Amino acid sequence: MSSFYRTLGLLLLAAASLALAGCASGSKRADLRALYSQAAQQPESERAPVIVIPGILGSKLIDGPSGQAVWGAFSGDFANPGSAEGLRLVAHPMGEGTPLRDLRDEVLPDGALDRVSVPVFGVPVELRAYVDILLTLGVGGYRDQLLGQSGAVDYGTEHYTCFQFSYDWRRDVAESAAKLATFVEDAQRLHMSNTGTTTPPRVDIVAHSMGGMVARYYLRYGAAPLPADGSLPPLTWAGADQVEHLIMVGTPNGGSVHAFLQLLRGTPPIPFVPDY
Repeated sequence: MSSFYRTLGLLLLAAASLALAGCASGSKRADLRALYSQAAQQPESERAPVIVIPGILGSKLIDGPSGQAVWGAFSGDFANPGSAEGLRLVAHPMGEGTPLRDLRDEVLPDGALDRVSVPVFGVPVELRAYVDILLTLGVGGYRDQLLGQSGAVDYGTEHYTCFQFSYDWRRDVAESAAKLATFVEDAQRLHMSNTGTTTPPRVDIVAHSMGGMVARYYLRYGAAPLPADGSLPPLTWAGADQVEHLIMVGTPNGGSVHAFLQLLRGTPPIPFVPDY
């Protein structure tokens, strides 16, 4: 997480400089329509549903009872970690000798963090998180469930083919993988209902960072929990039977030295970012 905050701080400083100077970005973007138009025209029954899994910090979190933003919003009505109540919402419950499965709060995941808006010197600065992945899939003809349900996009009578699997990244990878197993089954049932097919389709997964670890566990062990003795479950490849392609972006399959350094040294403060 320390590298995330350091990068976020640098991005905020750069964005603030551009905003105050009135500069516009001259960067070029790929012609997504030209790149993906052929794939978009593929018959629906032959296209696997796509599931997008964000990485650590990449799922928005809300307080279930109030709907207040816990993570993913840094202005307005958000859980400010500088207050006791805000800190309680952001922090995960802890209890000495209590297993994680018995430590619960009422914080819920609420979709992928597509954009982050932070006020810098009173100027709202927007940072792009997962919006480009979702836009690329949209140009490719995949219809995002959350965008459709929120009313941001009108798909008419067309059904959803792209799904955002958000999860509480404060919790265990194996637990998130079990939720992913249920999520995949729901996407498969919806696809069969909408296309009139009778065979569950193998899904495609696009996963970033920690999301790749969740997907990898699911492929190897399905929804099986970690045994209490600390060993691994039997290797069944239960999830792999349901997945056609897995694309991992920046997943630390060999571990992350940044995680070790964070445990060792803590997180340095970053300008403009609430102190978590």
